[in-house]
Amino acid sequence: MGWLVLGGLALVAALLAANWIANADPKALARALRRAGLATGLVAGSSLLGYLALSGRFALLAPLAVFALPWARRRLMAGLGSAGFGARPSPAAPGQSSEVRTAFLRMSLDHDTGMLDGEALQGTFAGRRVGSLGLGDLRLLRAECARDDPESVPLVEAVLDRAFPGWRDEADPASAAGAGGAGGD
Repeated sequence: MGWLVLGGLALVAALLAANWIANADPKALARALRRAGLATGLVAGSSLLGYLALSGRFALLAPLAVFALPWARRRLMAGLGSAGFGARPSPAAPGQSSEVRTAFLRMSLDHDTGMLDGEALQGTFAGRRVGSLGLGDLRLLRAECARDDPESVPLVEAVLDRAFPGWRDEADPASAAGAGGAGGD
């Protein structure tokens, strides 16, 4: 009768585990599998060490330890870093954005969508949304920034690259020669 109860509990545990795996977040599943593998490795390794120590064959592991200890240390430190003990940077949480401000522009990058937009603060397009400008206006803004605020040029170019991927190929020869930032297009 005890075996029947134990078998039933094992079946319920297996079904719950299968349900969790089917519905789990892939990152959480990978993290759980890594931890389970680490725990299994630690148990198996310590059992092997115990066996070798009790049987008098412990010296057989010395050459292996020379190579295994640095590897194990790196893996342990990487694991501690992911648990919050190390200085590993964490990826941006959903819903976050970054903002950068230069003399000519205030731009914002949405981390979820990759959308880059902002406002022109000075010059011909002051007060206008950069994302609402057409190809010609963005080229004029780029030229104005190249002349008066070189720090803003990469931002305008990033908007051009996203909105008009072929804009560099279509540039006139005068601006292609000065594409490093000081060209007048």
